[in-house]
Amino acid sequence: MEAIAAVPFIIALVEVFKRALDLETKYAPLVAVVLGLTLGLFRAAAAASPVASAYLDAGLIGIMWGLSAAGLYDLAGKRLLAALTPGPEGYE
Repeated sequence: MEAIAAVPFIIALVEVFKRALDLETKYAPLVAVVLGLTLGLFRAAAAASPVASAYLDAGLIGIMWGLSAAGLYDLAGKRLLAALTPGPEGYE
């Protein structure tokens, strides 16, 4: 797994913690570091087995694809809604 692939996954998990546990924003960096450390340890443990390593990589990349698609879907929905909603007078 490339390190970059884990970043969106960790960001999404921090958001889950913030919303599910009413985590204050000031604690988000600490949670991100702990999640990154945990993910790194799991990755190191999975490296001992090529099969486990491949499944971990595939799972994380799949999650990254899903998060990317969700962000694109959200962005497209907002843009479409903004395009279909008439603005204040004088804006065209």
